[in-house]
Amino acid sequence: MPKGSIEEIKKAENTAIKKIQQAKNEAEKEILDAEKQALQDRNIILEETKKQIESLKKETIQSTKKEVEKILDENEKIIKDIKAQAKPHINESVERIVKEITEED
Repeated sequence: MPKGSIEEIKKAENTAIKKIQQAKNEAEKEILDAEKQALQDRNIILEETKKQIESLKKETIQSTKKEVEKILDENEKIIKDIKAQAKPHINESVERIVKEITEED
């Protein structure tokens, strides 16, 4: 084989190796960029999910507080009604007891 042919083959081989290495480096960079983007997207999704959960938590707490206040108000009205209904009976009982005590004297 002529000397020039061997040098051309080695040159072509080196060029091919450089191109393969360059393609490999570019592919690795694309993979790293894709992984980085995936992590950023994941973090964005996590942050948005946290915000939604926090918002739902606040809504639930407010709704629960309103419901508890409503129940407490209803209970207070019921207690007032019971006291109002019981008052005449208590007064009658006190009068009877006082009458019995005074009659015994």
